[in-house]
Amino acid sequence: MNESDWKLFRTLQPTLLNRLCEQLLQECAQVIGDETKSPHERYLDLFGLINDRDQEVGRCFDAPSRSNLTLKLLAIHRLGLLEPAERAWFSADAQEFFERWDRYDDEG
Repeated sequence: MNESDWKLFRTLQPTLLNRLCEQLLQECAQVIGDETKSPHERYLDLFGLINDRDQEVGRCFDAPSRSNLTLKLLAIHRLGLLEPAERAWFSADAQEFFERWDRYDDEG
């Protein structure tokens, strides 16, 4: 990835992190509000959800560097965090990377 992709990622990072956290909070609200389960079951479900999603947050945003930008963008892309307009701002190389992963996901 080139310098412009790195700078764009750093600019988008707060927005993307907030978007992921908003998704997580909505999922937490669904788990908490599931009255078909006991409070203890909901607690366990909530704990597991936060644990799993915390790993996703880490893959997307912990210790970003140019050397791991490809991995960060892959994780962000696979979670669907990038809006189409945001994705279009990246370089042609990054666009090709996203398209390759889209084809891979479609096949797999």
